[in-house]
Amino acid sequence: MSQFLLVESAEPSTDVAGVSFHALSDELLLRAAFHNFGTPFVWSLTDESDSIDSMSDAAKDAIAAGVELQDTLLGQLLLEQIELGRNFCLFWGDDFQNLPILRNSDELMAIISEQLHSDGAWNWEIYALWKGPEADSA
Repeated sequence: MSQFLLVESAEPSTDVAGVSFHALSDELLLRAAFHNFGTPFVWSLTDESDSIDSMSDAAKDAIAAGVELQDTLLGQLLLEQIELGRNFCLFWGDDFQNLPILRNSDELMAIISEQLHSDGAWNWEIYALWKGPEADSA
């Protein structure tokens, strides 16, 4: 199972090193995109692990060492998407329904940090659906 990050955007780009955008071809990711966004302009963001597993593991280790999520590559990537006005969702495996909907970046950072903080457990999962303010009027 893997950790996924799907981003709604007509123009896929990022300044975060080691991250790339991919068109959705996997049936699971297509279902997740339709369920959470209902639009064809959704991309999967990946690191070298073909998901965001490596980036999430690094963030988990950094948080355990006392680093704030926003100071990790994962945190920077999420904040970049917010600044660009992009909606996104984070989910584990095939569990992309009933994600907690967040519209405040401080709350997002807090819930993701809490999900990554595992007290040494090897199993952790990130779940969140970011909907920017303009999504309310859509």
